Amino acid sequence: MNITELLGVPGAPLETLDAVLGYVGHPEVRGTLGGSRLVLVTDRTGERVGAGYGALLVMGSLVGSGGSGRVVPVAWSFGPAFGAAGGAALSGLLGWAVGAGVLLREAVVGAGDVRGLGDPDGALVARVVAASSPVEPGLYLGADWEARLEAERAARLAAQGKAPGEA
Repeated sequence: MNITELLGVPGAPLETLDAVLGYVGHPEVRGTLGGSRLVLVTDRTGERVGAGYGALLVMGSLVGSGGSGRVVPVAWSFGPAFGAAGGAALSGLLGWAVGAGVLLREAVVGAGDVRGLGDPDGALVARVVAASSPVEPGLYLGADWEARLEAERAARLAAQGKAPGEA
C-alpha cells in the first residue's frame, strides 16, 4: 500500500477542501478514482451534529496481491466542529465524492487514531478501513441534499462561465 502525504491543514476546512479538489483534479489521479472509497473518520459516536472529520481517500485494493492501492489521508478539518466553514467544506467534499462516483464510508475510531491520521502507517489505515461502514450522504447533509448539491454545482459552473450541461 502506498500512503501519500497528508492533504490539507488540520482545522482549516476550506483550505483542506481546496487541497483535496486540487489533488483529485489532476488527470493522473482522476483516471484512478473508479471504485475508490472516501472514509470519513471521527472519534464521536452518534453526534454528527457537532462532529469533526478527517478522511482517507482509498484508491485501489489494500489487500491481496501486494496491496497496491493508494491511500491519501485528509486533514481533520470537516464538519460542524469547525463552524460554518467546516459544514460547507464537508458539503463540498461529499458533493465531489457523490459526483465522482466515489463510495462513501464512515469510521468511528479512538481520539488517538484520529490524531494519527496526520501521518498514518499501514496498520492504522487497515484498522480505520476495517472499522468503516457504508454511509448515506443525507446523514451529513440533511433533507434535500441532492437538490442543494446540484444547485451548488450549477453555481460553480455559472461562475466559470459554463452552461449546466458542460463539465
